[in-house]
Amino acid sequence: MISAMKVLSKVSLAIGIVAVLAAAGIMVWGVLDVWGNMQPKNSINPINPYPTLWLGFAIGIIGGFFTGLGLAGPRKAAAA
Repeated sequence: MISAMKVLSKVSLAIGIVAVLAAAGIMVWGVLDVWGNMQPKNSINPINPYPTLWLGFAIGIIGGFFTGLGLAGPRKAAAA
């Protein structure tokens, strides 16, 4: 039978990987949005890229933490 810690480890790993991929997607979207807005025909209303990039950074940090928790996994107890 699978222990609860192994299940939590796998769930943490899955959440972490999804969060890291989402963070990468948010950052790419933010960069493309800024790049598209810098074109001469669209430069009337400049946008602030920092909120999008900080959101992607924060989600990436959280995703990295959960991925690390999932990869570390439960330790086997030492025989005493």
